[in-house]
Amino acid sequence: MQVGNLTGGSFAFDQPGNEISYGAFANSGDSVVIDSLKYEFSPFDQLRLGLYANGTGLDEVTFGNTINPLDNPARSAISRFARNAIYRTANTSNGFAANLFLTRDISVQASYMAVEQSNPAPGAGLFNGDYAALGQLTFRNIFDVVDLAFTYVNSYNGTAAAPDGSTRAGVPFALGSRLARVDADRPVISNSYGVQTNFKLFDGLQIGGWAGFSTIRAIELGDADVWNYAVTLAFPDLFKRGSLGGVIVGMQPRLTGATPALGAELGRRNDPDVGYHVEAFYRFALNDNIDITPGVVWLTAPNHDADNDDIIFGTIRTTFRF
Repeated sequence: MQVGNLTGGSFAFDQPGNEISYGAFANSGDSVVIDSLKYEFSPFDQLRLGLYANGTGLDEVTFGNTINPLDNPARSAISRFARNAIYRTANTSNGFAANLFLTRDISVQASYMAVEQSNPAPGAGLFNGDYAALGQLTFRNIFDVVDLAFTYVNSYNGTAAAPDGSTRAGVPFALGSRLARVDADRPVISNSYGVQTNFKLFDGLQIGGWAGFSTIRAIELGDADVWNYAVTLAFPDLFKRGSLGGVIVGMQPRLTGATPALGAELGRRNDPDVGYHVEAFYRFALNDNIDITPGVVWLTAPNHDADNDDIIFGTIRTTFRF
């Protein structure tokens, strides 16, 4: 259940790009709403299944296998750029997923998620409307220190309404440049490929990162390529047990090339420059139930355009757990 009055969506999209976006926000006015409704169960030890009825993103249906110790929007990184952006190539909400253990440390995740499952109109519904299908192969504890995952996402985005009320037809990256959304006012198909890893160097230090590539086709118009990547540092139990320090340095989604017709529709065939995302935070565990997390983000060349001034923003987040 969730209640809040932070207008995170408009805050993100009113900026030069989409890079300013907090990891956890709610804008429900005075109403308490259902944020997530899901049921996960194990018919036997090697298989875990999930059914999702509301508010579920692709990162959630990996059963915690985004391979990033900083990926927790309520308790870790303060921005949405805390995981490979290919997990955000669809406005998914409902569907089903499976996590199959081939060995104790090798597993396969697969999911199908829809957006218009409750719409009976032609071209909508659970299987005929916007969707995202994910497959992932995950390796844990390689040499007892390395986690690794390879991810593939196929998605179709037509004209279903996005959570912010828009009807953008492009790939709904909730971060990155505006051009990276490939908002060409027509349905798009995307195929995204990602690799994520994390090294546990010793008890107090982990280093990881990811790279993601999306090839996007605007129907009957043209193709585009979008990249994102990052390096992360995690400091578990920094200064106090239960606390966490984190650093993220990377490039939010950037349009690196588009065919001429699509580039003409978008206004450019690629983002002109490379902007970087630099984030640092410290989660101080006040006790077992309360965390206080100050954090700061520095964006160079917002919207991947060096003509834009750098942006620095910060927040202090308090998390209560019951």
